[in-house]
Amino acid sequence: DLMERLDCVPVFTMVQQDRTAGGVVIARLDDNRPFFFMEASECAAKLKEWKASHPESEDTGGIGAILMHVTGLGSAVAAVNRLNARIIPRAANLALAASLPTKEEVIWSEGKALPLFACHGLLQLVNGAHVKPLFLDGDDAQMALAQGKQAAGAAEGAQHLELIVVSLQKMTFMMTSGKVNPDGLRFVPPSRSLRAVAMLEQQQAAARASQEAEAEPEDDAPPLEDDPNETEVD
Repeated sequence: DLMERLDCVPVFTMVQQDRTAGGVVIARLDDNRPFFFMEASECAAKLKEWKASHPESEDTGGIGAILMHVTGLGSAVAAVNRLNARIIPRAANLALAASLPTKEEVIWSEGKALPLFACHGLLQLVNGAHVKPLFLDGDDAQMALAQGKQAAGAAEGAQHLELIVVSLQKMTFMMTSGKVNPDGLRFVPPSRSLRAVAMLEQQQAAARASQEAEAEPEDDAPPLEDDPNETEVD
C-alpha cells in the first residue's frame, strides 16, 4: 500500500493531549489547519513561535499543552486530503529543487509541492532486487550522486548520473495510475530526520525515567530498636 510505504518517512507535527477523551489530537494552528514539517528544527521553531504568541492556548477546554510529535508521511498525505492540512518542505530542499531539471511546471518557492530527488542511472540493491531511490532530502541525494560518480570511475560513466526532481504529488499519481511500477521505487527517509527521531526518543525516555524516579515511594523507615530500659507490661 502506497500510504504504508510513505509512512516509513518520518514527519514532525504538533499535538495536544485530550484530557476528556484520552490520547492526543492534532493541533490546528494558522487558518485552523494541521501542519506537518519535513524538518524537525522548523517544526520546533513553529511550535516556539506559536506558544509565544498564544499563551492562552496551553490549557483550553480540556486540551493540554501543545507538544511536538512524530508521525509518517503517509498519515500526513491523508490529512492533507481529509483535514486540509499542509506539509511544509524543508527550505533547503525547495532551493535545490528550483535549480534542478524537471518536466513539471512547479514554483518550488511557494512550498506547495514536496520535492523528491532521483538520479538517472543510480540504483540500490534492496532485498535482492535493484530499485531506484527517491530521496526526500537533497543532501542525501547529492551524497548518493557523488558516491555513484565515484563508483562509476570512468568519466563517460559518471556523465550518465544526473540529479532530477519530481513532486511527491506527481509521483504518487504515476504510482497509483500504473504509469510507473511502485515495486521498482524506494522512498528514502531523510537521514537528518532519522537522527532527529532518535534524539526525540532519547529525550522522551529520559523524561519518563525521571518521572518514574520521582513517583517511587521513599524507602520504609528502619524498624525501631528495642529500648533496653523499656518494661514489658502484660
